[in-house]
Amino acid sequence: MAYEMNAEGINGVQQTTYLTFNSGAGPNWIVPPFPANASVMFFINAYPVLESVGGVQSLGVNASPGVVGQTLSIYAVVGPGVGVGGYNVQGFSKIDGSYSFNTSKNEMAGVYGECDGGPGVKGRGGNAVTDQKVLNWGPAVAAGVGVLGIGGASAPATTGPSSGEQVGAPKTIKLEAQPPGEGVIGLGGRAKAPIDTGGTGVVGIGAPAANSFDAARGAVFGAGGNCAQLQLIPVAPAGSALYPDLPLKGNLGDIWVGLLGKVNAAMYLCVFPHAFEGTKLIPAAWAPFTLGKAQPGGTPATYLAPGL
Repeated sequence: MAYEMNAEGINGVQQTTYLTFNSGAGPNWIVPPFPANASVMFFINAYPVLESVGGVQSLGVNASPGVVGQTLSIYAVVGPGVGVGGYNVQGFSKIDGSYSFNTSKNEMAGVYGECDGGPGVKGRGGNAVTDQKVLNWGPAVAAGVGVLGIGGASAPATTGPSSGEQVGAPKTIKLEAQPPGEGVIGLGGRAKAPIDTGGTGVVGIGAPAANSFDAARGAVFGAGGNCAQLQLIPVAPAGSALYPDLPLKGNLGDIWVGLLGKVNAAMYLCVFPHAFEGTKLIPAAWAPFTLGKAQPGGTPATYLAPGL
């Protein structure tokens, strides 16, 4: 089999370079390994080098992207493909008090995006498809998600072997339990992420006041047409109970919605947070929202203030 590579210091070769598929991942994979069916055609390994070395850098021109990742799933045996996969297992070395390629939270990142004057990372879901000609008479394809964030699962406390080599070092050490990770964290300019959110699905904090600009909102929701801009899924009663229990734990400002009688919904605000006296839990206090008369859908939205 013949191989070719057209390259110069500043590449003046006009022909396209083709890489021929060669099955087999080889012995030099870095964890995490690609799936067993994902052999690659071109592999660059910078691991043996001691100093900081990037594996690949690509520069696009004008409207052309720096990197194009595309997968062909027509012949896929298991599931769809991934256009671009980013893995950061061991992280980057800490240099001058900051982590390379991750200036936001000083943490490891599988994919890190930064852009001057534009979004750091932009995700756009594919349109739904029902055209049989496009699908080659296959089943319809649902619309894709623009951005999907899945937080990591929690880990229980355990013990592990000690890495200490000094005389008298313990053979095992206790590893503390680790909480789950958030699905998505959105921070306005220079806003700080909360220390512990308990695996919250979405965390949004607006930018603080600065440079004569007011502080920003944590989140804004909108909807086209006459549909709700926000939905809080009510907590259903357990078993044969008519009313669910209010949460024992709560922080100031928490809002809780539950089903009353398995039909009607009521909303509560945490007005006093939970606390501990030693090991004894002092439950949070919840106050119900006072609402006006319910109105049927399709009628004009009206509201009479108290006393009018």
